[in-house]
Amino acid sequence: MRGRRSLLAGVAAVATVAGGARAQEPASPQQQVDALLKEGVDYAKTQIRQTFSFLPFALVVHADGHTERFRAPTGDELDALDAPEQEADPASALRELKQRIAREAKARGDFKVIGIFSDVDVKLPDGAPSDAIQASMEQASGYCTDVFVPYQRVDEDHLTWGEPISSKAKGVVFSCK
Repeated sequence: MRGRRSLLAGVAAVATVAGGARAQEPASPQQQVDALLKEGVDYAKTQIRQTFSFLPFALVVHADGHTERFRAPTGDELDALDAPEQEADPASALRELKQRIAREAKARGDFKVIGIFSDVDVKLPDGAPSDAIQASMEQASGYCTDVFVPYQRVDEDHLTWGEPISSKAKGVVFSCK
């Protein structure tokens, strides 16, 4: 009997702990986009600090929650472009990356959030030219946004980062609302 009481007390304690734990609220589409945006911009900033620029890349969050990185063509013999051509024509590399993301999304069917990141030239609201990280973000719900993070190289070792600028986006995979 004593063993039974201990077992029942243990089960009751586990039930109390399990009953007291609440499931975490699912993140809103904007929160999901913001999390992926931060990850992508951080990676792009690292590349800019190390190599002064970066080739386009994409981050995708799958339905099961894992994140996958896709790169523009890498320059190996299986890619349509080699690295020098990408650097000479980053717009072409970006176009190919977007086509790949669209194909992969259709084939896999489990993309939840997509961020496509590229190094672009922009005009700031004051009309001044600037380099910027462009992040084209889209979520399966139809939430989409383009975010531009301006930057300038002060010297070989220092960069300055401007405030992000957002605008409406057109999705590569999802219909934007």
